[in-house]
Amino acid sequence: MEDGREPIGLCEPVEIRAFITNIHDAGPGESVGYSRYFKVEKPMKVATISLGFADGFYPMWMRGQAPVLVSGKRTRFLGCCMDQSFIDVTGIPCEIGQSVTLIGRDGEEQITTWEIEQFTGKTFEYLFGTIGPRVARIYE
Repeated sequence: MEDGREPIGLCEPVEIRAFITNIHDAGPGESVGYSRYFKVEKPMKVATISLGFADGFYPMWMRGQAPVLVSGKRTRFLGCCMDQSFIDVTGIPCEIGQSVTLIGRDGEEQITTWEIEQFTGKTFEYLFGTIGPRVARIYE
């Protein structure tokens, strides 16, 4: 439906996940991403995750601060670069190697394809059609 509800109970057909590769504290004046894209205004915890522009993800998905799920909690992208992206994990328990959900369910929270379409203004064909060969596909 146009509002993103699924009236007949279909499941989201796609899950997209990445992994935390680094966690660090960032203070005011520090930045992440190309051209110092996101500037830290107050102390925060930033996780680096294992995907970036080179993986074919639409830049505004990451640079636009789209939602992601970590430890069942909703947070956001802060920025990205060629092979890595950065997310806010302030107050969220997490560790290196842990999964991060871009589309799919984590605990009680869920991010749907429809939500990301609305956020980016792009259709799922565009969003998924640009994902490159470096991203592993697992079919079940």
